[in-house]
Amino acid sequence: MQEANILKIVKAALEEDIGNGDVTSNYTVPKEQQAEFALLAKDDLILCGVDFFTLAFKELDKNIDLTYFF
Repeated sequence: MQEANILKIVKAALEEDIGNGDVTSNYTVPKEQQAEFALLAKDDLILCGVDFFTLAFKELDKNIDLTYFF
């Protein structure tokens, strides 16, 4: 699937899911809050949707740094 098509789907999903933001998060998490996470697979797997995942986070924060180790 082309990136433009994936981005269109991502934007529609974010618009539907986020709308005006999550009320609880808006009151409890400072806008400048940063986080780090890791997804560790303990067994063999098939990872799907990396393009969607990447574009969704890039759409939310253009400065995000995503690193994948396959």
